[in-house]
Amino acid sequence: MAVVLLLTMIPIFPERVSAAAQEIIGGPFCQNNLPGGGDSWGSWSGNGIGATEVYTGTGSARYKCDGTTQPTNRFIDIGRSIKASDYKIFVYIEGSYHTDIYTSNAAAGDSWRPNGTNLYTWINVRKFYADSYYQGKWIDITDSITLRDVRYFRAMGTNQQTSNEISKFGVRVIPKSDLMPKPPQIHADAEGQAVTGWTKDPVTVWIDGDVAPEGLKYYEYSLNGGAFQPYTGPFTVYDHGVNTIYARTVDVNDQYSGLSSGNVRIDKMPPTPP
Repeated sequence: MAVVLLLTMIPIFPERVSAAAQEIIGGPFCQNNLPGGGDSWGSWSGNGIGATEVYTGTGSARYKCDGTTQPTNRFIDIGRSIKASDYKIFVYIEGSYHTDIYTSNAAAGDSWRPNGTNLYTWINVRKFYADSYYQGKWIDITDSITLRDVRYFRAMGTNQQTSNEISKFGVRVIPKSDLMPKPPQIHADAEGQAVTGWTKDPVTVWIDGDVAPEGLKYYEYSLNGGAFQPYTGPFTVYDHGVNTIYARTVDVNDQYSGLSSGNVRIDKMPPTPP
């Protein structure tokens, strides 16, 4: 019975949780931006807020957190295993101009603690060499990650003409679903009105909305079942009857939103004589 209980309490595979945006920054020194300093490294039972770490083993690689120098290796545990293809993943670096980025999904527990000796589970995914363009910026490394699932990140500074100390290392994960464009707003004759009452006059329609997190390419619209066309500015609807308008957003990555819709009602028929 005890064995069965133990097996139900210890995850055999890394836990994968639902999508959530997250940003963790380790540094300067042994500080981080996590509430209460974060969870323990590789914790299965923490709050899922993650952890930061530096070399804590023995020997010359050991970092003492005494506030005199910055570490040459920084580590981040985002607190859960995520499916890499579901996220956009960014890193942030301040310090070393020659920095290697590594990832892992199997660096939990004391035997895998980042202590300078047990690093062979880490995969090198990106090299930032001899340039300052990435300093103090969030850099997208999504396409460099080859692991199906990922949880742990490492930045290693290399001493080449400049200091190899890393004052800050950050990881930001954003669900790709959060970055998909949303349908725009259709305004028919009045701000915020997508459906008009009956009128005998032509109606001006315009489309807008801050609905493309990664950048707007253009809006498209279709009138009365016609082909979608790029929206270039307000247009006028003249036809008799219930005119149906569909609109969608196209972002800079050529991703399409769902549809928003509106109706313009125009009655051009003269009254029927009594």
